[in-house]
Amino acid sequence: MADEYYSDGRKQMEVAVPIIIIILLIIGLILWKPELFAGIPVIGGLFSPAAVNVLIIGDQATEKDAWVNIMSSDIARNVFGNPLNVDIVTPAGGTYTYADINAPGWLKLHDVKVVVLTGTHLKSSLQLTLKKWVEDEGGKLLVIGVGGTQDNGRWAELTNILPVSCGIDNDCSTVLKTIYAPKLMIKDYDKNSNKLMEYIDVNTPMTEANGSITIADVSTVAEGKELFQLAGFDSADKVKAGVNGNIHPGILERTAGMKGGKVVYISFNPTKENITPGVEENLVINLVAYAIGVDGYKSA
Repeated sequence: MADEYYSDGRKQMEVAVPIIIIILLIIGLILWKPELFAGIPVIGGLFSPAAVNVLIIGDQATEKDAWVNIMSSDIARNVFGNPLNVDIVTPAGGTYTYADINAPGWLKLHDVKVVVLTGTHLKSSLQLTLKKWVEDEGGKLLVIGVGGTQDNGRWAELTNILPVSCGIDNDCSTVLKTIYAPKLMIKDYDKNSNKLMEYIDVNTPMTEANGSITIADVSTVAEGKELFQLAGFDSADKVKAGVNGNIHPGILERTAGMKGGKVVYISFNPTKENITPGVEENLVINLVAYAIGVDGYKSA
């Protein structure tokens, strides 16, 4: 009788152990890669991370469309777990208004993780709001081209958190220029300390053939860290195979405040320029991922 009892116990253990192992493996997989379960009803809602809130401060409401299309892609879902919530505000309005953003604590209350700054003609009050958000709340700011400048073409209140400047008097009204056959470059000594290098393709043409893009030809400040340089030619007839052309600041960063605030500066607008789709998607997704501190994706 006792032998029969122990025999039944062993059988139960033999059945239970593999089940326990499978459950532990599933739990481990969920903790490691929760985005794999995002599309499963009920389970996906329990384990997928909350969507990241991105606010674009731009000139045209149509800017939102390009960002939404990229951030709704399968690759973006794999990186962020969910499609990002993308809203926009422009001088003419949009999802919100400048007055909304200027309200004390508005960005924190709406859990904005990243502000993308492409619009110009900002008031100093809005510049100051963004500066304080980065410094005091650990906000993450992507500044593109001459985005964020005031009517006079200056960054003014943003100057002390930006990794770049526009000449001696910080007047950005004359820094826009066209370069041909552009491609991203990286300094050799930065390879080991540049996490963005893992995910963004370098030494790869950004446009088809001898295509061109508009950049802000800015200067790096002492506090700025240059992540990528941008090579290109001043005119189409100067393009030569196997030659990089002139070097300009491309992607830079600067930390600000005691709470991990970060400003990432991009001298060109990847969603507005004639950048090949694969490179554009790579840039946009990985720049946002880098700003908020998550792993990006490596293209083939």
